[in-house]
Amino acid sequence: MLPIRTRLSLTGASLAAHLAALSAFALVQTSPTVLAPLNIDVIPQGDYVVDTIAIASDSAPEPAPEQAEPEAAQAAPATPAPVAPAEMEPDPAAQQAELAAREKQSREKKRREAIEARREAAREEAREEARQERLREKRRAAQARHNAMRRASAQGGGSQAHRAGVADGAAARAARASYGAIISAELNRHKSYPPSARARGESGAVGVAFTVGGSGRIVGHSIVSSSGSSAIDGAVHAMMRAAHAPPPPGGAFHGSIVVRFNLSR
Repeated sequence: MLPIRTRLSLTGASLAAHLAALSAFALVQTSPTVLAPLNIDVIPQGDYVVDTIAIASDSAPEPAPEQAEPEAAQAAPATPAPVAPAEMEPDPAAQQAELAAREKQSREKKRREAIEARREAAREEAREEARQERLREKRRAAQARHNAMRRASAQGGGSQAHRAGVADGAAARAARASYGAIISAELNRHKSYPPSARARGESGAVGVAFTVGGSGRIVGHSIVSSSGSSAIDGAVHAMMRAAHAPPPPGGAFHGSIVVRFNLSR
């Protein structure tokens, strides 16, 4: 590096030579030309001036698109991406409660079925008992008829044949037919329509077999065909108990009758 003074001296010499050349050229020209002012800055060797404003304006980099996009993204609110619904895990408590409810419904259904089965069994037992009772009544009625016929044959038939001296027993049959009319009238006298059956509109016919003893009282009877109404059947039983006819011929009388209950009468 040259010293500053040496560099200044060289620069001054250069300027002086330049001025001298210009002066000689001006003498040669016939019409001088006015030049624009020339500003000369003397810069020491090794120093330099940088136009920072031009450099800053010319070299300032433009914002890259990818740099502007994050700012716009920050300015506008981001729309959240749809989230797929998570699969729900089964609730053990809810499953347990559902199983308990189903078991309770099953137990309640079985309990109702068992109750209904017991009721049906009870109804069937009652129907069977009623059938057996009807069979027993028929057997008792048949036995009563058989016994009455045997007594009538032993007591009335032989003595009447002995007294009347007839073999065909026509007089005995006539006497029994006459007594049958008497006992029928006596039974009809005690016939009474049950008010409860009348109120319900119940009607029907009752077939009954009976035996009249030596005193004229009915000593045995049985219903061989029911009316279907317990009130009407009960009225026939009461009628048989209340009847009291004259003593029958031969000391006993066996017969059967149909008692009808009609709402129109």
